[in-house]
This record gives sequence, structure tokens and C-alpha cells, in this order.
Amino acid sequence: MKVNAREQKRSSGTARTEAADLERSVKTGHIKVLVADDHPVVRKGLITEINGYPDLHVIAEAQNGKEAMEMFFDHHPDVGLVDLRMPVMDGLQTVISIRQKEPAARLVIVTSHETREDVYRALQAGARGYFLKEAPIREVVDCIRAVAAGDTWVPPAVGPNWRPD
Repeated sequence: MKVNAREQKRSSGTARTEAADLERSVKTGHIKVLVADDHPVVRKGLITEINGYPDLHVIAEAQNGKEAMEMFFDHHPDVGLVDLRMPVMDGLQTVISIRQKEPAARLVIVTSHETREDVYRALQAGARGYFLKEAPIREVVDCIRAVAAGDTWVPPAVGPNWRPD
């Protein structure tokens, strides 16, 4: 698809604006978060815990991958937490779809499954982080902050120097 010069300029201007907004959010200590999980108890628990930190604020929630994608583009969170296994669109499909439209999107896969293959597939899809639902809230918060700052984050149990096989 050919993009005219005006559209290209507007698109790159939007990307610069979104990058500046994210940088401002991180510097001012107000990181906006999207939480997407099909299990209401898990979703509400994450929201409650995350909102307990003064620098983090959940601005949107979703119960499936399609809704997560819509909420991401409606609310423009700094970090999106996306369950690996959800109805309508799974987490990997959601990450890929969001990153196709917004390559700089900072997304984290949330799951109960920890295999090297799952971690590898999540990072290959474009996720910048990966944490287990069983993780202590401190790890969840560390993950959100690291990804918002532009880092990649994987569970400490997998190892800080983890690399795909």
C-alpha cells in the first residue's frame, strides 16, 4: 500500500508524539496500564494490585484479545498486559496485531505457563515482557516499570541472561 507524503508525515508525527507521551509518563511517574485477561478474578486482582502503586494506573481492561486490541488503540496505554490464552484472539495474536499498527507498543504476556518455548514465542511476537500469574506483585510491578522504560523483562526464575535456544 502506497502512503502519500502527508500521511507519512502525520504518521511519523503521531509516533513521535506517542513516544514523547510515553517518555513523559515514565519520567513523571504515571505509567498507564491496560490489563487483558479472560478470568475476571485475575483481571480485577491485577487491577487492584497495580492501582495500589502511586506511579501506576490501570486505564483500561479487556476480557478477550479482540477487546484488548480495541482498548489499546482507544486508550493508548504505556504498557499493555495481555493474557497468553484468551478467547476470540489469543495473547500472541493480540500482540502481533497491535504491533503491526503500533510497532513501538510495549506489551507484556501474562500467563500460568512457563516454558522456554512460550517465552521465546512471546518475545518473537513482539512482547517486551513476560510474567507468571503466580509471580509476587513486586515482580509484576518491576516488569511494568522495566517495559515502560524500554527494557525487556523475563521472570527472574528464567534468568536475567536468558536467551532463546
